[in-house]
Amino acid sequence: MKKIVLVLISSFFVIVANAQYVNLKGTASIKIQGPAVTPDEKDKAITSATMNAIERYFSEKGESQNQTYDSNEEKIQSNLEKLVQNTNLLSEQLQADTKRYQITVKIELNEARLKNIVKSGTPATMAVDGQKSNIVYVFIARQANSVKSYDSRVVKIGQSTINSDATGSSKVVGTEGEKISGNQISTNASKTVSNKVDVTATVKNESGGSVTNKRDEIGYQILPMAAYKPSVTSIFTQSGFSVLDSDFVLNATDLKGINSDFANGNDISTNSLKNIAKTLQASKEKIKYFVMATIDVGLGGADPSSGMKRVGVQISARVINVESGIPKDVASVAPIQQASLGTDEVSATTTALKKGAEIASREIISQLNNAGIK
Repeated sequence: MKKIVLVLISSFFVIVANAQYVNLKGTASIKIQGPAVTPDEKDKAITSATMNAIERYFSEKGESQNQTYDSNEEKIQSNLEKLVQNTNLLSEQLQADTKRYQITVKIELNEARLKNIVKSGTPATMAVDGQKSNIVYVFIARQANSVKSYDSRVVKIGQSTINSDATGSSKVVGTEGEKISGNQISTNASKTVSNKVDVTATVKNESGGSVTNKRDEIGYQILPMAAYKPSVTSIFTQSGFSVLDSDFVLNATDLKGINSDFANGNDISTNSLKNIAKTLQASKEKIKYFVMATIDVGLGGADPSSGMKRVGVQISARVINVESGIPKDVASVAPIQQASLGTDEVSATTTALKKGAEIASREIISQLNNAGIK
């Protein structure tokens, strides 16, 4: 029994350890001096390929993450021994005629340690509590639950034109009679007139019209996000930011307006945004930034490779300075696509929402760091 327990404990630690690492691939091509690759040149190529793999890791996470990599490139390279667990050489090619050495490597990157290195030294982590700006965030998740479609409205117009030509002729038939009275002779005749008309008609038909299409009306169901708040708050606080729960800052009217706007498939309305700004500006907590993130959940389907349920989400966000005067955007997250797998649609949706909230949080924090906001 003890052996079984030890095996289970060992397996648990293996799972935890593996969860901290991600497998990445990178390539590099360097110029060599002689006909063969020296050990130093090979090490240089491996370092370049490793940095290429890490750069790809950042680029896949959004535009602002590219800027984060650029700002921390030297720091990352100086800590490669701590960040990379294993490096496997997948392929290498020596081009003797051009004196170039090209390699492809696979690395195991300690993702948690990388995040710690990147966030160290940012304005938010360097600032003391009194220097940090209070941030209120609202994450809304929604899923389409009804679609009202309209048939195309077709208007047809027809027009007919008839042109005709007519010709006529007449013929007179008479009989002549005589009557003798005294010394005079009178003559009379009867006339028959017939008309013949030939008609030639040309019919010209013209048709046309228009088709009017009306956009589908989509109704959304707002999904609960309370279970993901601790994770989002943790990401912000570990990055050095001071965040406050919107439930304790915004009033019921503000929250109802947000839910109503997004349930109808729209972005937050101007009226709702004005009300939120007034509430935050009147708060004694001196709120400076308001973060609004939206996670649109798509319909689930079967993943062709694994057979599991697959649910995709689209994440977008904006950061608004509401400190005083007219609110203005200081950062925004363009729509990001993310998909997750699960044994059923519910579990896949849960995983997708969790990942979506984390992606939105890290992308927002990256933009805040790049802007020097603390």
